[in-house]
Amino acid sequence: DHKKIIKLLAVVNGLLKFKFFDLQMFVHLIGKPGSGKGTFIRLLQKIVGRDNWKGCKLRALDDGSTMASIINKQLVTCPDERNASGVEAILSLTGGDAIGYREVYKPASDAFFYGLLIICSNHPIFVGDTTGLDRRLCLIHFDNPLPTVLRNSQIEAAMDADISQLITASLMLTDSEASDEIRGHVTIQLSE
Repeated sequence: DHKKIIKLLAVVNGLLKFKFFDLQMFVHLIGKPGSGKGTFIRLLQKIVGRDNWKGCKLRALDDGSTMASIINKQLVTCPDERNASGVEAILSLTGGDAIGYREVYKPASDAFFYGLLIICSNHPIFVGDTTGLDRRLCLIHFDNPLPTVLRNSQIEAAMDADISQLITASLMLTDSEASDEIRGHVTIQLSE
C-alpha cells in the first residue's frame, strides 16, 4: 500500500527530526497480530539506538518515576496495550507543556518531552472523555496480517542491512510533506 508506506516513512522522518513535539502528536498502530506492528516498532528502536528508547505501559505514565525514565528519550514505545485507557497522560505528554517527574532521591522537577510516543494495540483502547485525542492522534491501521506459514523469523535481521536506506528515504520527504502525512492531510505518490 503506497499510501501507508509514505505515512510510515513520514513517521520515521518525524522521529528523526523530533517533529512530534511541534505537531503535539503521537502514533497509534492498530491491527491484528502478525500484521507488522511490532516489527515496525522494533525497526524504529534500531533506528534511534538502545540508549534513546524506552518501553513502558500506558498505565505507568501517571507515575513520576516512570516519567523520569522516559522524559529524555527520543522514542517511547507502549507495545501490546490491551486494557482500556484514558487519554489524560497521553495528552499531557504530547501537549507541548512541561511534564512533572520525580527521580528517586532527587527533588521533583519538570521538563519537556520532545520524543515520539508510539502505542500498539490489536483493538481501539481509548475510553472516556477523549476530547482532544483526534488532533493528537496519528493512527495507522495494520490490517493485512501475514499467515503464520508465510512468516519469516529472519526478516528483521535481513532488514537491518537496509536501515540506512530507510533513513535516507524518510529524509527525502520535505518537512511539510512529512508533517502533512503525519497529520493525515495529503498523500504523496511513490514513483514506481
